[in-house]
Amino acid sequence: QTKPATMQNCTNNPTRPGQVLTKNDLIQLLELKTDLQYIRMELDRVEAGYKTLIHLDSNSLVYHLDFAEFLFDQKRVDEAHIHFEKCLSLATTENDSAFLCMQLAKTWQAAGQIETAAQLAHLGLALSERLVRRDSLQWARYLAMSSLSLGYILHDMQQNSESELLFLNALSIIATLVRTDPEKYEPALAHACMDLGKFYLDMSRKAESEKLILQSQEIFERLAKTDPIRYNPNVATTLEILGWIYSGQQKMEDSERYYLRALEWYEQLAQNIPPRFEPLLAETAGYLGELYYHMPDLPESEKMYLRALEIQERYATYDLLRFGPVLGINAMNLGHCCYRMQKIPQAESMYLRCLEAREQLAQTESSQYKMDMANTATWLGKLYIGQDKIPQGEKLLLRAFEILEPLAQRDIEYFGPALASAANDLGVLYAKYTNNPVAENMFFRAVETYTRLVPYDPASIEPKLADATLNLAAFRLENAQFEAGAALGSQSLALLLKYLPAYGVSNQEICKRAAIVTAALRDSLNAHANFPAAIALQ
Repeated sequence: QTKPATMQNCTNNPTRPGQVLTKNDLIQLLELKTDLQYIRMELDRVEAGYKTLIHLDSNSLVYHLDFAEFLFDQKRVDEAHIHFEKCLSLATTENDSAFLCMQLAKTWQAAGQIETAAQLAHLGLALSERLVRRDSLQWARYLAMSSLSLGYILHDMQQNSESELLFLNALSIIATLVRTDPEKYEPALAHACMDLGKFYLDMSRKAESEKLILQSQEIFERLAKTDPIRYNPNVATTLEILGWIYSGQQKMEDSERYYLRALEWYEQLAQNIPPRFEPLLAETAGYLGELYYHMPDLPESEKMYLRALEIQERYATYDLLRFGPVLGINAMNLGHCCYRMQKIPQAESMYLRCLEAREQLAQTESSQYKMDMANTATWLGKLYIGQDKIPQGEKLLLRAFEILEPLAQRDIEYFGPALASAANDLGVLYAKYTNNPVAENMFFRAVETYTRLVPYDPASIEPKLADATLNLAAFRLENAQFEAGAALGSQSLALLLKYLPAYGVSNQEICKRAAIVTAALRDSLNAHANFPAAIALQ
């Protein structure tokens, strides 16, 4: 978003050699120095510069706005909010107020106060509409900006029909402005295409998304030929999004081509300003690692994940909250990759690194980080069990279960599936290695939890319920509870057959397993002369 003209500093009076610097001269030099430090991502110095500027002129709307935007970019939402509020109190024109309503709305949105964000965005839209009634050409851009601002918030509120209309309205306004002044408004058109394209991508409308992102990428690439400093980052961003789109469409070669192009652009950008673009370079390398994992090209996947992690490890040392989550994801994914390549020590090392990062993040009391930690403990536990390190594996699986149990009590819909899966994993462990009575309890917990979850998402949960039911059936068979085992086996098969046409090949393995276990149940019932039940299973 471009600041209103009233918010842009217009001082342009360079001092002459030998001239005594005035306070305004010093302020201007400090502004330039702070801007340069921001470009270089010298963040501590940038913050000190903004604080000094505000100390020198505490009623400057510009300084509070620049500092607020800096803080927001650093995910320091509460601090940013204070300075945006100060800006709004200093605003003297309707266009400044409209712009600041949009900025304040995004801070409330980031803080999870979505209703308040929507109210402010509606106010910004109303002010923009009033400005347009006075002079449609001069203020149409504000109407487009406020439409986009409210569109994002309504999308966050799942009001997607209204959100789409706002995105389309913004695009229409900017397309009209482009016809009056292409040079001035084409950048805004590229951004509007990208915004609507990302919205359609979220809505799984991939063909429409692809068309808009390609249009955005073409405009940015053309603009970058004459102004590379400003538009090269946008080119890289659109190339990365196209890689994501084609990956989702299973167009692996197209996805690889666009991801590699994005990687090349970020490599060039990172040479000049590493702190700004190295994290984006790592992000793209991580996406390529995931693409190669699914192609599958495991050596290339490993190479890309290692490249991403090398960068993210450096940045996470001074900003764990920002870089720790993605570091954990890539460490986990590299662990999966190494496991498939039978590089077990490397897989263990990556799972441990992921667990360490997520343990640190979980200290923030975030439920999501705790669930991620439980997920990592589960994978590491399974790795140990596969290596016959049963005590270590059991300890980690129990830890995952103990993390998830209180979370699921608070929100069964969100955390219940992970809890049920952890219970099922523990049941398998105890049934296989100790035949511990705890195994039956864990299988029962898994079945009970999945059953409670079925109303929320039957298509996703019922196949998992079938698997857990099958495990409980097998356990009861092994403990001579033949009729109970047969009944459970029949329930499991009925659920699996219900979803087999929808899942197809992806469910082939579980159906093979169901057939094998059910055949074993049938044979046991035959041996105990329970022929009607055996016939039903046959």
